[in-house]
Amino acid sequence: MRVQHRLASVAEPVGTSDSCFDCLVVGSGFGGAVMAARLAPHLRGRRLALLERGQDYTAQTLPSNASAAIKAIKSSCNPLGLFDFGMHRGADTLGASALGGTSRICERMTLQVQTHAFETSQPDAQHRMRRLWPNSLNAISMQNHYGEALSMLDRTDTHSAADEPQTHGLCTNYLHVAKQFGCKFLTQCEVISFSPSELPDYRFQVLVQQWHNNGEHWVSQTRKLHTRMLVLSAGVLGTTAIMSRSAALGFMPFSPWLGTSIDGSHERVSFSCVKAPYQPRIVARVFRGEQPPVACKGELSLGRNSALQIHWHSADIDSSQDRHVRSFLQRVAGYLHRNRLNVAHSYRDGSAPMVIQATGGCRMGVSFDEGVCDDVGRVFKRSGGAYTGLYINDASICCSAMVNPALAIAALAERSAQQIVETDLPILFKKQVSESGKRLQCA
Repeated sequence: MRVQHRLASVAEPVGTSDSCFDCLVVGSGFGGAVMAARLAPHLRGRRLALLERGQDYTAQTLPSNASAAIKAIKSSCNPLGLFDFGMHRGADTLGASALGGTSRICERMTLQVQTHAFETSQPDAQHRMRRLWPNSLNAISMQNHYGEALSMLDRTDTHSAADEPQTHGLCTNYLHVAKQFGCKFLTQCEVISFSPSELPDYRFQVLVQQWHNNGEHWVSQTRKLHTRMLVLSAGVLGTTAIMSRSAALGFMPFSPWLGTSIDGSHERVSFSCVKAPYQPRIVARVFRGEQPPVACKGELSLGRNSALQIHWHSADIDSSQDRHVRSFLQRVAGYLHRNRLNVAHSYRDGSAPMVIQATGGCRMGVSFDEGVCDDVGRVFKRSGGAYTGLYINDASICCSAMVNPALAIAALAERSAQQIVETDLPILFKKQVSESGKRLQCA
């Protein structure tokens, strides 16, 4: 199926009656977009929604120069900013808060196929080499799913591809398909935590902070949504934070691996304007020299007021930042300082390592004692088995660092979605799933 049109503006407010769903997908990046697109054809006639904390940007509303990019930084003064800079001990992070996730700011992050990454091993306590990934995931088993992801990501409307390069990201393929099959997109909704639902017909109660502008400034209200199926795809930091806050409630214990084994690579970032007939805009590029990327390993925890904190244990600092990166970081630091944010660990004379696409935090395993979820993303219970209807599908389930892991994340989500549709949906909704992916019929 060829995608004929790019996705138009789809931001929808959460109405007072929109509180109960059959399936909620949290996050619209390379994991969430794939899950929404693949689940939507099999959930037609049911209430499927995708929650995105950021805004739905168009070509006209994306930042068009460096000054606009700096003003688009997410902060307490600008809670819906596009660029989400995280300031942590040892290294910093950069993500995107927008419909389409990091695909809206990163240029060509999906070109490198890394099936060899699934064969990664490391020595255990007895100095024996131990495979990091489950045996079910390997270069051979993932090859077809890489092909599926590449085929979808290459599909863009020829008009938008020529006139608006790299500004719509996943909105031109996976998200477009999800919308066509009835998935509802709810932007400006940030998930705080989840717990068992108070309603008998639903499994999870999801606490959401919904933002809107009253004409003078951003204000928020907290709402409770209920769902039978919950897919967390908010990225390494988002998903791990949601899981950690939910665990702190005491209703649903998760694996002790939660918040650990976070990996990343030292990125070099610069910003450039891409000229187009409509308006120039900012695209983040990752530059790597001839040297291999510097590995960064860390652990995530929640501080006071459930603030996200990452302690990077081995983030070596490369002092040879180029002049343009240094200049941009200086301007970022100045902006953050004016907004009274702590920049003590984010700006070290322009030489702080920057991690754009981290992995881990909810790593997969074969049991509760070895990982947070299984190879499909089903979240383990301490008593055995998995929580019915609860899944994780994004970079947080990865077991080792990858260079530009976007394509691997999409391929993993393709694989998980296929297995969920074939084996889980009939049980979750007690329906007979048709082979053609048409509307579900009662068994």
